[in-house]
Amino acid sequence: MKPATDLRPPFTPSATPSYAASPVAELGPAPTSSGQTQSDPDFACKTTTKLLQVIPPSAVRYNINNFLGSGASGTVFLGSIYGEQAAIKFFDINKLPNGESLVHSELSAFAALRHLQGEAIAELVDGGIYDIFGIVATVPITPGILSLASIHALGWIHGDFHLPNVLFSGGGQERKALWVDLEKARIGTVQEREEEMRCFEAN
Repeated sequence: MKPATDLRPPFTPSATPSYAASPVAELGPAPTSSGQTQSDPDFACKTTTKLLQVIPPSAVRYNINNFLGSGASGTVFLGSIYGEQAAIKFFDINKLPNGESLVHSELSAFAALRHLQGEAIAELVDGGIYDIFGIVATVPITPGILSLASIHALGWIHGDFHLPNVLFSGGGQERKALWVDLEKARIGTVQEREEEMRCFEAN
């Protein structure tokens, strides 16, 4: 992926996607007659179509500088999909073994646990196939980032970052993240604060 200077995708979509006839993916609405699909956070619950939906290039916006983290299966950037802000996880399905299956599995889990979205698990925005990538977009956990940034702004670090040490309460505009277990909290260096934020964003 080459760096982008704005919010346009930093690559040109493939003319003939290789995933179109894949038997691996079994989730998501088929494209409309125009070749595009509609954004629908509940799409995974409603469809019986046997293909992951195709996300049109115009629907996704992100900047490679807005990196949030990476893991074994993908890399996450802050951006938007169909105009809604999201943490977008990119799966390189051409390099990952069973890449499309991984996307399908994650979207299936969101569908099965849809009643817990926004409460116990992240809230799904959308997902499917985007050019050579599989993507899963969720509502970004900005309250956690903002609350940790507030601690760092005073020169402190939490000192014991584990996900169980950040609790969330409320919903929507009232959603808050509260950090607990402060026995290792202390004044930290700039490098320590940056590293702690990176650890949080990667999780």
